[in-house]
Amino acid sequence: MGLCGILPILIGGVHKQAAASDPQSWPPSTTTTVFTPAPFNAQVANDPNIELLMEVGYNRTTYGGNAYTVFVEVSSKALFTGEIVVSQTDNSGTFNYNSPRIPLSKSVEIAAGTTHQFTFTLTDVPPSLDADIYVELRSHDDNNSLVAQRAVNLLSVTNVSDVELVGVFPNIASQDLPSHAPLSFGAGNAVLESIDPANLRTDRAFLQPFDVIVVTANDLNNMEEEQLDLLFSWVNQGGSLLVDELPGKSIPVIPQVWQPDGLRPIMAGRGEILLTNGLARSGNWDLIIEPTPIKYPHEIVDTDSNLAWRQLVDWYDPIVHQSSSTNISEPLFEDSGFSLPSAFAVILVFVVYVVIAGPVMWFSLKRRNRRELIWVGIPILAIILSLGLWTFGSNFRGNVKSVHVSMVDVSPRGSVATSYLLSYSPTGDNRSISQPHGWSAVPIFGYGQSSYGDAVETVNDKNSTVEFTLSPGEFFVLGSRGIHTEFDNALEVAAELHDDGRVTGTVANNLPARLYDVVVYANDQFATIPEIPPRDVVQFDTFDTRGSTTRENSRILALSEQGLWNELSYRHLSLSTYLTGQAVATALTDELDTPLDGGKADGYTLLVARGPVETADPSAGNSLASYKLVGPASNLSNEFLLRFIVAEDTTNQDAVLTVAQDVSRLSLWMAGAWHDVDLNSLHYIRTTSEDMMAVFQLPVESHADGRVYVKTSARGSSSSKQPLVGVRTLQAGDILSPEPSYMRQ
Repeated sequence: MGLCGILPILIGGVHKQAAASDPQSWPPSTTTTVFTPAPFNAQVANDPNIELLMEVGYNRTTYGGNAYTVFVEVSSKALFTGEIVVSQTDNSGTFNYNSPRIPLSKSVEIAAGTTHQFTFTLTDVPPSLDADIYVELRSHDDNNSLVAQRAVNLLSVTNVSDVELVGVFPNIASQDLPSHAPLSFGAGNAVLESIDPANLRTDRAFLQPFDVIVVTANDLNNMEEEQLDLLFSWVNQGGSLLVDELPGKSIPVIPQVWQPDGLRPIMAGRGEILLTNGLARSGNWDLIIEPTPIKYPHEIVDTDSNLAWRQLVDWYDPIVHQSSSTNISEPLFEDSGFSLPSAFAVILVFVVYVVIAGPVMWFSLKRRNRRELIWVGIPILAIILSLGLWTFGSNFRGNVKSVHVSMVDVSPRGSVATSYLLSYSPTGDNRSISQPHGWSAVPIFGYGQSSYGDAVETVNDKNSTVEFTLSPGEFFVLGSRGIHTEFDNALEVAAELHDDGRVTGTVANNLPARLYDVVVYANDQFATIPEIPPRDVVQFDTFDTRGSTTRENSRILALSEQGLWNELSYRHLSLSTYLTGQAVATALTDELDTPLDGGKADGYTLLVARGPVETADPSAGNSLASYKLVGPASNLSNEFLLRFIVAEDTTNQDAVLTVAQDVSRLSLWMAGAWHDVDLNSLHYIRTTSEDMMAVFQLPVESHADGRVYVKTSARGSSSSKQPLVGVRTLQAGDILSPEPSYMRQ
């Protein structure tokens, strides 16, 4: 398998730190059927027959994520027919990360003497944001009267960054489920919550706050097709799915390319799927739950405490931080045909008007001795100019059209599309944009719009719509996201790593549309393909682009100009491969419609797909371990935790670890404890003009189950061009260091 850059990810700007915590300090977990009104969200009630309860987060806590689950409970003494409206306001008035959220409206009917519970999961919400989340209950009378209201400020919600939120499906949750459990290799704690799959019918983002989900084969077999699509889309976007079954058991509902065939995790998009051998049902949670990767690298700030994080990102993912001030709305305006007259034209019209209304009219009337007519001439000239400008503007506005820019995270099942649609009205009117079933509006990163006016999103069982009012000449940009199964396997990439380091493979276009500007990233290399015809397969070879970044940089520049680069970064759809053994393919097309508003808009679509990188000849000694950067190994600023998965054909004698000379501390997890490696005993060999590396054989105890856990830190500001540490098989020409000594922590 091939070595490539890893992408450290930050969730919502808060590090997912693997810090040890006191298990006794964690309160019992809550469920959607237990509500205790918090002191900071007292009810504003206008109807004594109605009681509205609201809570944000599990046990009023979020776990380092950017998704907030809002739990709502409504009790009524009489029949109530109305709607629940969930909205978010920004008290700072800035929305640095995205535009505000469109209020969400859902019709409800509460029978007399009954209580109903609802969940609303808000995604793309930065933590530590001084914003209020409102829940309103409104009746369906002529005035849409407010019946009850509650509000919670997000600063009042506890945000815990060093704990994993684990969702457990019914077959295991029906047992004696603990409220918390320790993570593997002493990396911290997890909070366990039972999940009812029925919640996915009404809250399709319900899984987003979870880091890990634990299921059995029976749980998967009992899920509906749409629920499975949502589960696998969650995996593709970075979730860890643990299936508590024995190795060798086939689970048909899991896509074939994601089928786990042993106890090693299988890469599934940006997430992974792992068989846990019945350990969840036996209660051995500490053997199966690991800390999950950090997300959102663009939110790692350049401070002294995060300097090492920034360097680690630059080592493993040098292109992810290419930035642009262009947001998604700017190219939409340009593609719509909207443009303003040049400053020269405006100045010229003004100068001509002043000259005619001034000296020309004055001297002309003076020559005729009719200077008093200037009081009539100037208004007439102003009217003529105004009519001319109005006519020009009318023709100008009539040429503006609706356009879209869309991104699709392609996977074998549960592909997710995010589409941005620009609407325009030359005369002003009320508009309604339809969304496919299960889609919902999302904020737009960097849009800078402080308000959506009277826009509201209305959801029912079949579809959803966003309704809004446009004034004459006004634009409206809607971002929306949802499952788009028509794109499942629409773009496929497969790759092989060769002895000389180059990567070859194929990219398959399974769409009835032409793809262009295709780029494949793998093993810290890339290949470009100018075009792939509809339903065709094209080969690639990174040999032609090795050592050159010109075409890659031009690709980044093009994406930046289209406003896609910032959105990709914000949606953590990095174009780099942060998992070893994985290739990422991207492609553009202008032949696909947006799923929004019945596809009534021109535009272009970016597809992103991931596939495996296999080793062309494993016996040649180039089999590399897949790995992921989990996060800071403690609350210290410069120590990092990585997990490696060695190839199944690796023998105990073949597994080696490479160490850069810039490493100041290195620890291995063996026999249930961390052991410090004596770095002074290693023999470093110069690999480039700047880098010194050491290679030593891994103890069998460090990878007995096929996984290697490493804690490492670097010395201050490092100039190394290679990863700090790596795990691979022994290669010809390697000069092994003597086996170092280990000290148990």
